[in-house]
Amino acid sequence: MRLAILGPNGAGKSTLLKTVVGLLPAETGRIEWGQHVEVGYYDQEQSDLDDTKSVIDQVWDERLDLDETSIRKALAQFLFRGEDVVKPVSGLSGGERSRLNLCRLMLRQANVLVMDEPTNHLDIPSKEALEQALTDYSGTLLFVSHDRYFIDAIATHIAVLKPDGLVKYLGNYTDYREKVAENERIASIEQSVQNAKEHTRHPVTVDATTSQSTRRRIRSSDVRKLQDEIEKWERTTAELEARLTAIGMEQSEAAAKQDIDRIRALEEEREHVEQACHQALEKWEQASLQLEMLQSESD
Repeated sequence: MRLAILGPNGAGKSTLLKTVVGLLPAETGRIEWGQHVEVGYYDQEQSDLDDTKSVIDQVWDERLDLDETSIRKALAQFLFRGEDVVKPVSGLSGGERSRLNLCRLMLRQANVLVMDEPTNHLDIPSKEALEQALTDYSGTLLFVSHDRYFIDAIATHIAVLKPDGLVKYLGNYTDYREKVAENERIASIEQSVQNAKEHTRHPVTVDATTSQSTRRRIRSSDVRKLQDEIEKWERTTAELEARLTAIGMEQSEAAAKQDIDRIRALEEEREHVEQACHQALEKWEQASLQLEMLQSESD
């Protein structure tokens, strides 16, 4: 199973992962792992690299049972090839540090991986390398991400973190969105039927009926407003993701021409667009959560 955890910013997704792996104490209840479970944790803060080592030594010192060929093969899977493997860790960019940590994690042979925003700082080739590594991974994966393409490629289950717990869905991000849209459609139909029944039972307008009718109109107005907001953020996200794809192609062209200035400019733009995309997804998730809560109140 590969479970993606979604939820608005501040919902506690990273806190949940840290609690699951034992870095934070559980406020209530307890967490029990099964026998023979080996957990690997990826922290987006990347705080445990040794800046005094080279890339290959950072990995090899943790897996002394492997030979140099095996270490280089593992590093190559995460795009460290040739002279890249002898780079000092202190000189790595944010994306390179992320790739190095991901390589270390995959070599630990854990049968459960817990990952917090693993695609942060990664360019498109690096994301594709990670997707391939995780697709080949046979263990259980629990992760938080705002990258819907990554979630679509990796997740087999979705869990949405809400104030009252987790709501689980079968499938990837696209399946989840389709299910949410279907639930919205059904709730809208049920509300229309309920409104029709109320009108039939109470054809005469009195103060109480007027009050109930007003509440229904307010609720319907709120639903339409949230639906419009959800559609807006979906369009915004699609546009930003299309730009990220274009940037990836432009980066490849710039790399082929060894245009360093262009590469740097594209990397800076990619970071801004990714941040905007994350924010748009958070807005979409918040609006979707509010809509679900509003519809549940009207049931």
